[in-house]
Amino acid sequence: MKTRKLLFILILVLSGCGNPSSNSRAYEGQEQPEYEVEYSEIEELISENERLTQENQELRDHIENLNIKISEVNDNVSRYQSENWRDVTPDVENSVDELNSEQTNEPY
Repeated sequence: MKTRKLLFILILVLSGCGNPSSNSRAYEGQEQPEYEVEYSEIEELISENERLTQENQELRDHIENLNIKISEVNDNVSRYQSENWRDVTPDVENSVDELNSEQTNEPY
């Protein structure tokens, strides 16, 4: 009896392995989405990404330079508390001019 059951189960399993299941047949009947990618579009996106990355870096550099110039102005202005104003004023004016120059050098 056990042998018959085992043989029956084995036959069912083996007969099911060779045939595609009903789920796979149903899936094969469906239309598959088509992904057509234009290489020119990809190249344009890559080019735009590179351009924007470069612009971003230029803006970051500009901001960093502005921060440096602002710090120089602040450092020179703080010297008024401990030094003679006649000695400090030319340095303050110079650092303000450099800050204004950097501000007008906007990348865009």
